[in-house]
Amino acid sequence: MCAPTSCGGDSGAERFDWRWRTAGLGNAYAGHELTAMHGLDHAQTLAIVLPALWNEKRDTKRAKLLQYAERIWNITEGSDDERIDAAIAATRNFFEQLGVPTHLSDYGLDGSSIPALLKKLEEHSMTQLGENHDITLDVSRRIYEAAR
Repeated sequence: MCAPTSCGGDSGAERFDWRWRTAGLGNAYAGHELTAMHGLDHAQTLAIVLPALWNEKRDTKRAKLLQYAERIWNITEGSDDERIDAAIAATRNFFEQLGVPTHLSDYGLDGSSIPALLKKLEEHSMTQLGENHDITLDVSRRIYEAAR
């Protein structure tokens, strides 16, 4: 599997395969690298990455995050940003109540492996993640750092 920009060709099949495999999966692939490098399970990596991802993508995902705030958490009061903040906090609290910590530091990780995590993303051609392919290595770095 390779990203269209790194394949020898750019056939429709290659584009479809790459997009199908990575559509909306920015947090999953960022989490897979945490699993491979640090042995964290999928629930742990989801709890770590998802709140930071949502905060990072809050402008492009504003409508969906507001919908999530209202439909899942019944958050209807406050400005858009306050409702998004409250929904992200409620999600983080939900994970914590389940006994799944939500920061890298909760697992004894200080962030020193972030450069190596980014290198692995690059080695695996995971440099344009998400359904809009706008989660670049720089965005992934910001997400990992926010998850510290």
